Amino acid sequence: MSRESLSARIQRGPDDGGALVAVIGIMVVLTILVTTIVTTSLFNVRMTTETRAGVQARAAAEAGVDYVRAQIASGKCTTGTVTSPSGSPKFTVTIHPSSTGTATSSLPAGCPTASSKSVVLLAKGGAASSGVGSSNGNVRTVEALIESKTSSAPVFNAAIFAGTGAGLNVLNLSGTDADVVTNGSWYCSTQQTISGSIYAAKDVTFQSGPCGVTGSVFAGGKFTCTSPSSIGKNLYVQGDAVMQSVHCAAGGDVAIGGDAIPAQGIKAGGSLTVGRDLDQMWDKLEVAGAINVGGRIAGGSGDQYSWYGKFMAQYPSARQGQVVAKPPSGESATNMVFPRLTQSDEIWKGFSQKSWKTMTEPLRAQNERGMSVCAMSGGDKAIESPLEIRENTVFDVTPAAECGGRLAVGSGLTLRLGGDVVIFADQFSMTGNVRVESLDGKNHSLYIVTPHPAAQTSCAAPVGNSKISFDWGSWSQDDKTSVMLYSSGEVYINPATTMRGQIYSCKFTAVNPLSLFFVKSGASSSDPSASKPALKYVRDVAG
Repeated sequence: MSRESLSARIQRGPDDGGALVAVIGIMVVLTILVTTIVTTSLFNVRMTTETRAGVQARAAAEAGVDYVRAQIASGKCTTGTVTSPSGSPKFTVTIHPSSTGTATSSLPAGCPTASSKSVVLLAKGGAASSGVGSSNGNVRTVEALIESKTSSAPVFNAAIFAGTGAGLNVLNLSGTDADVVTNGSWYCSTQQTISGSIYAAKDVTFQSGPCGVTGSVFAGGKFTCTSPSSIGKNLYVQGDAVMQSVHCAAGGDVAIGGDAIPAQGIKAGGSLTVGRDLDQMWDKLEVAGAINVGGRIAGGSGDQYSWYGKFMAQYPSARQGQVVAKPPSGESATNMVFPRLTQSDEIWKGFSQKSWKTMTEPLRAQNERGMSVCAMSGGDKAIESPLEIRENTVFDVTPAAECGGRLAVGSGLTLRLGGDVVIFADQFSMTGNVRVESLDGKNHSLYIVTPHPAAQTSCAAPVGNSKISFDWGSWSQDDKTSVMLYSSGEVYINPATTMRGQIYSCKFTAVNPLSLFFVKSGASSSDPSASKPALKYVRDVAG
C-alpha cells in the first residue's frame, strides 16, 4: 500500500457514511409519499365512480316507478314483475297491490284491480356504468307507495273503442300507440293500416287487404287470415287460427290456444306455440324461434302421408304433446271496459255552461235568419262568422229550451277553440261542411258526446237512440285541435273523412275511407297527471 492511500484512510472521520443514510432516508420518504398519492387517487376514483353508479342506479329505479305508474294508469299492467324496455335505464319493478288498506312489499306480486286501495312498487335500478373497485353503488332499490285517486272521471287511451264491434272498409289509423279495442269482433274487410295494437274480445278477421298492424293482435275468439297481412309484434289467439294460402306474418311470437288450420300461412319472427294441433303444410311455415304444440304436429308420427317426418326434418327441435300456456288475453293487456261519460263527470269541472242557441244565432247570414241553429240546413255561407270560444265551455243541447236533444251542424260552421269544448246531445249529425281550429295557436279538444244513460248497463243492451252521424259534407281540422266522438249508441260516418282525435262508441260504422290520426283528448283545465295513481312517497331501501 502506498504512503498516500494509507494517509488518506487514516484521515477519514467517523461521519463519512452519513450521505448514504441520507439518500436511503429520502428514498423511503419518496416511497411513502408516492404510495400515499396512489392510494389516495385510487380511493378517490373508487368513491367517485361508486357515487356516480349510485346516482345512475337510483335514477333507473325512479324511472321504473314512473314507467309502472303510467302502465297502471293506462290499464296496461299485465304482470306483477315489470322489466325495463329496450333502450331504457335498467330496472326491475315488482307490483304489490292491496284491496284492504296500505300495501306493503310483503304482499304477493300482481297487477292492481278496480278494488285496489293502494300499491307498493319495489323498484331495483342498475347503473349504466359500474363503479371502479367497488360494487356498492351498482344497484339501488327504492320503494314507492301509490294510492288510487278518488276521481271517477273516465280515462280514454284507445284511438278507437267499439263496444260491440265495428264495420269499416278502408281505415288508415296513424299516430303513436293508436290502439283499437272492441268487446266484439274486428274485421279488415278491404284495407286497413293500424299504427298500434288490436284488442278484440271475440274474433279478428283479415279478409282482404293488405291488413297491417304495427303492434300486436289479441283475439279472444278465432283469428282468420285470408289475405297477405303483417303484424309488427305478437299474435295471441285464444281459439283457432285459420291461415289460408298466404303468409300472415308476425314480427314476434305467435301463440294459438286452439288449432292452427292449416299452418301454411304462419310466419313468426319469434316462437310458435299451439294449444291443440298444428296441421300440415310444413313447407310453408316460417318460424324463427321454438315450436311447441300441445296436440299433434302434422297428424303425428303415424300419419300415412308422412307430413310429420317432413316437418321434423325441417324443424328438428319442434315438440308435440307439450304443456302449453294459454296465450295472453286482451283483457290482461289493456282496459276493455267501455267507459261511461255523462254531463256530471269531473272532467268537466271548471267548465262554463253556455247556451248553444244564444251563441250561434247571431252568426247566421242575413238571408238565413230563419234557419234553426239546431238543424243547420243552409249552404256554406249560412253561418257567415266563426263561433269563437275563449274558455272551457259546455254546450248542453238536451233541454227543450235549447235543441231538445237533437243537433245538426253544417252550413260552413267554423268552431275556433280558445279552450276545450263539449257538446252534449242525444243525437248529433253533420249535414254540411264543418271546420274546427285553434283560436290562440294552442292545443284544444272538442268533445261531441251523446251521454251514457244511467239505465244502460252495457253496450250489448243499449237504451234510447243515442247516435252521432256524419251524413254528408266535409269535416276538417287544423293540427292544434283534437276531437272525441263519444256515443253510448252508434257513431256512423258516411263521407270519406280525415280526423284528428279518438272515437268511442258502442257501435262504429265507417262506410267510406277513414283516416284517423290518434291524438289523445284532454281538458285544458285538467291536471296532466290526473289519470296516474297518486304518489305518496319514494324512499330508499336496502338491497
